[in-house]
Amino acid sequence: MKKELGDVLLLVLTIFLIVIPISYADNSIYFQDSLSLSLELISGFQLQPTGPNPSVNEISADLFLLPQDSFRQTVKIQQTEGSIQDNALHFLWKDNSLEPKSFGYKALVTTKSERRKVTQKINFPLSDAEVASFGEYLKPSENIDSNNPLIIAKASELVEGEDDLFQAVFKLAQWVEENTEYDIRDTVIRESSQKASWVLQNKRGVCDEMTSLLVAMARAVGIPARFVQGISYTEDPDILEQVGKNWLGHGWAEVYFPGTGWISFDVTFNEYGYIDPTHIKLREANDPTESAATFSWRSNNIQLVPKPLDFDVSIVDQGNFVPNGVSIEQEILSKEVGFGSYNLIRAVVKNNANYYSATTLRYAIPNEIEIIGKNKQAILLGPNEMREVFWIIKVPENLDPNFWYSFPSIIYTEKNLTVNDEFIAQNERNVYSLEEVKSLVTTDDDRIFSQEVSISCDIPESVKVGDSLDVTCTLKNKGNTNLPDVSLCLDLSCFPVSIFINQEVSKTVSLDTSVEGFHKFLVHAKNHNVDQRESFQYKVLDQPKVNITINSPKEMVYGEYLEIPIEIKKNSFSAPKHLKIVVTGAGIIQQWNIDELQQPQTTIAKVEMPRLSSNTKIMVIAQWEDDNQNIFSTTVENSIKVTPRSFKDRIVMFFNKIVTIFS
Repeated sequence: MKKELGDVLLLVLTIFLIVIPISYADNSIYFQDSLSLSLELISGFQLQPTGPNPSVNEISADLFLLPQDSFRQTVKIQQTEGSIQDNALHFLWKDNSLEPKSFGYKALVTTKSERRKVTQKINFPLSDAEVASFGEYLKPSENIDSNNPLIIAKASELVEGEDDLFQAVFKLAQWVEENTEYDIRDTVIRESSQKASWVLQNKRGVCDEMTSLLVAMARAVGIPARFVQGISYTEDPDILEQVGKNWLGHGWAEVYFPGTGWISFDVTFNEYGYIDPTHIKLREANDPTESAATFSWRSNNIQLVPKPLDFDVSIVDQGNFVPNGVSIEQEILSKEVGFGSYNLIRAVVKNNANYYSATTLRYAIPNEIEIIGKNKQAILLGPNEMREVFWIIKVPENLDPNFWYSFPSIIYTEKNLTVNDEFIAQNERNVYSLEEVKSLVTTDDDRIFSQEVSISCDIPESVKVGDSLDVTCTLKNKGNTNLPDVSLCLDLSCFPVSIFINQEVSKTVSLDTSVEGFHKFLVHAKNHNVDQRESFQYKVLDQPKVNITINSPKEMVYGEYLEIPIEIKKNSFSAPKHLKIVVTGAGIIQQWNIDELQQPQTTIAKVEMPRLSSNTKIMVIAQWEDDNQNIFSTTVENSIKVTPRSFKDRIVMFFNKIVTIFS
């Protein structure tokens, strides 16, 4: 309002209307602790003949949009002709009729204002072990193209320096909501769901597009996320004008928090970490393009044409009002300012809960007052945390100097928590410059930058001499800081690379295999923040060889006791495997096996005297394999000259020779 100043201090009041776009009343269904909702969902199909004598034997349909019991909703199916199979309703027709068919269900769904509570900080980035079971929700899909370079770059930019998972997800969700225009009138969007990369470039969409972009950004930085298909309530006049009803199909995101579970983020509703009780969850999906229903049929000259899904929701009962979990205090820099002055509005927001809680604050002021920067500000509060939010405003210069003006100052949240105050503008009062006001704004950037990389190489344990060996090494950014200008050296080959958060880069080099033996392969990644080194080892294998030495005497006298040491050792870098040794001659038949020959081994062959001849031969036969089960063998023999002691020895030795020849 404005008040006129005169010699007799006569006050003339003129009311300035202020329109506050508060969406809901305190008794709104959004703020109830529970809702009992009657849901009826129906679909169907027609059977169109495509040739002569059309007929149908059997038709089945599976409906996947089926609400399930969870921590925040309970479901009672009241009416359906289908049977529940693998979280879907299965319908079967065998009536041979070509008449149109309909199918669906009626259910009572009770939703609650419940959330999975994150009561303590969860470190970001997530480790490989924490996300090992959620690979499906980390990979790109048809519309959630999280491998798009633009999505990777933007997501990495937004979460760089964050070491708190909730804060990282909140920043992604906040950016999507603030930078994507909700545009239900766009025919391109209404006809088909668009890819996340399209949304990022075009900056518009509806709930499906906004959610796809959030899920894609989360996956791009290593956070498992999925798409949820469901139903929610709206009072948005634009939407009501277009579709004519309050309950609509809706999509939102669920993000995985280790130790807590899947947590809801609905960027369309500014609900970060929770969803209100008007949300009915029907299905969780990897991608919004997944079919709501599938059909199969056995027929002759028949084409099945599905009908669109339709649903109806009505409120059966509602619970009690849920109070706000945050409290707000408002402070105004100066309650009296001059025309053309800047002023500073400060909100002190306190989270009264012992878990993370996000809220969105808006500042309401008459149209004459200019807000410098953003009006709507979403903030995330840790358990019992208190934070400050600021608005810089400017009073117009061209106000009537004959009046002083009283301006209401209102701060309100998405849950309709409101705090009111006012300030006065009057000619010749103090004027604050923009620089003076900015100097009083405090920022609380509590980001902690971490630089961590991992190096992995697909280097084999061994390779044959002369074979080609191409080794690919991958450098992954596991920290929360983008890493520009990294020098990645694979042995003597160096490459300049830059890596966004959670992304990886691979380079390939060829290694020398001309020399057998153990070889080291060094990998080094370095920039002004990172200095990571890894050493890998590989073996170059030659053909395994065995050397056999028979340590027998050249001469001996018949009748003497004889033991012959036989030495076995490898004559190569590669170790012979599955070695089989057979010793024969002079009545010897001796065998032993060696699984892998690394060190020299010796065995003793004991000679039986009655089998000696004047020229006795000792033979050793060896057979072995390499790593690829190729078989090799060798034979070594020695001769021993035996001298008889008597004529009798000579006769025995003669017959031993004959036996040896014919044996």
